[in-house]
Amino acid sequence: MTQFRVGSVPYVNAAPLIHDFLSAGEVSPVSVILDVPSRLPERLAAGEVDAILVSSIFALSQPGLRAVAEVGIASEGAVESVRMFSRVPWTEVRTLATDTSSMTSNALAQIILIERFGVHAECIPLPPDLPSMLAQADAAVLIGDVGMMTPVPEGVQALDLGEAWRDLTGLPFVWALWVGQDGLTPDLAATLEAASLSSALGAEVTHTLEELRTMDDPQQRQRIEDQLASEPELVALTEVLGVPVADLTGLRGSLLQRQREILSLIARDVDWPRERLDYYLTHTMTYALDDRFHKALRAFGDRLVHHGLLPQVNVPHWVETAETD
Repeated sequence: MTQFRVGSVPYVNAAPLIHDFLSAGEVSPVSVILDVPSRLPERLAAGEVDAILVSSIFALSQPGLRAVAEVGIASEGAVESVRMFSRVPWTEVRTLATDTSSMTSNALAQIILIERFGVHAECIPLPPDLPSMLAQADAAVLIGDVGMMTPVPEGVQALDLGEAWRDLTGLPFVWALWVGQDGLTPDLAATLEAASLSSALGAEVTHTLEELRTMDDPQQRQRIEDQLASEPELVALTEVLGVPVADLTGLRGSLLQRQREILSLIARDVDWPRERLDYYLTHTMTYALDDRFHKALRAFGDRLVHHGLLPQVNVPHWVETAETD
């Protein structure tokens, strides 16, 4: 039954995008290979997979890539799991220990230091251990579980890089995208979107349905219902859940139930406090992309070039689910 092959990072923030495929096993339309970020581009180039979930800086640095237009890993502000620490005032940072597992976060840290604090720091790649990093540099970048769970030592200040980017630009930040080459077709994009909608976007859709449920104006209600019914993403979601758009109460209940089930499944494999995990996946992280997120990605790319962190930007071709070849 497998139609597509994708590669993904094995991190918590990617779990809502791939858990449907992993849990379905042999009957899944998508087989998933989990690998470290540095290996995924090699798998794509070798034709082992049709698409990979990779950092935004990779998507911007490679010419000729395609990217799913409406699904990614992003945040509206504070991201919690990507932080920069400093043992000196930010304006006095001269050396920056960079986390060897993330090119995007390291580049973002340099942009924040330059544009917000006016300093150009020398980067020193080091393993992600804060005491060791700060023993060798003025500041350090940590990401992922380590970035989130590491306590701030006395005399050290910390900065959430997602929040710092929003304060600097007023925009959200796109951390990762589904990218590919010719194998990333509209059909695959639709499959990836349906999987994300069935999990991570449940809270957003549920909020809209809750507003409809309490709406008194019948004309306004009908207008929103018609709009929802015409959205291909919601149509894909109702097919996954087996509940028609017209059944607002049933759809809302199914969404909430599915979200609880998904979070429970993810929690089994993650050593996080359950409350923190739930909040991180349903509020901190955002998985639905639109033009505002595309604008934010371009703004990041422009800054990468402006500050000499990339020679040029290659914005990927956005693959829409309704696109025809």
